Amino acid sequence: MNPEIIRDPAEEYRALLQDPEIRKELAARDPEFAKRFEKEEIRRIVGVFRQRNPSYLADKAGHNASIIFSALAEKHLHQYGLDVDEAASELWRAGKFTLAEIEGQYQTCLAAGVLRVPRGTVKQLTEKQKLEVIASIRLEQPEVAVIRYLQHAFGGKIPYEFDHDVRQFMAAYPELCSEAAVFVWRNTHPDIDDAEFQEFHQAKLANAPLLTVELLENAFEAWQKSKWKSRALGAVDDFREQAAERSEDLDSLSDEELNRRILQARKDARATR
Repeated sequence: MNPEIIRDPAEEYRALLQDPEIRKELAARDPEFAKRFEKEEIRRIVGVFRQRNPSYLADKAGHNASIIFSALAEKHLHQYGLDVDEAASELWRAGKFTLAEIEGQYQTCLAAGVLRVPRGTVKQLTEKQKLEVIASIRLEQPEVAVIRYLQHAFGGKIPYEFDHDVRQFMAAYPELCSEAAVFVWRNTHPDIDDAEFQEFHQAKLANAPLLTVELLENAFEAWQKSKWKSRALGAVDDFREQAAERSEDLDSLSDEELNRRILQARKDARATR
């Protein structure tokens, strides 16, 4: 006997019950059994999901489950306002209450920052929270805006063990602190586009393990000065090359004419900034 075709009876039975026609026939014969099987399968799938995703916060109010199941019901069934149990049942009957669907929606909701997370776990900010941080930038100091960003990332409050030790917090979460600093700094400089920021980052920040708003500001100012100096020197070199091509002897030019041309080259360099 080929071992590959041997299947667990319970597994085979579940597979048969995935067929809508078989479920319909069973429900007609024994509606109570059909309901019981549905609930068991929903619990089984939820149990596997929690085992595979230990950082998922299963609160008593069912906040996270409600968000995930409601989003799936809206996506696949175009049904709105269902509670957790209703959404799970409707999705199961439509063949959409699967581990793959739940895990995919879980990751989507995590990325959107709409789920509650265990204390000390970092989450993505929602668009509303980002706007609140931007408002803080406009009305308060950048450092205050950074703190608000970090509070939102931790679900409202920075872990209590770091309440009075900023240095330890920054050392424990360097990537998050850098992310908050970049978000705040970039929103104080809306004129800097992504391409320019990436160029700046590669030139000055690639090896910096921890960023702050002050560091970003100073580094950007130094980078701009360096770029201007490089362009100015390049313009002077271009002037010298052009003069050589015209077979001009710079030594034969008066000091006034030479200075005039160098000043003009610098003006041209500024114009390209």
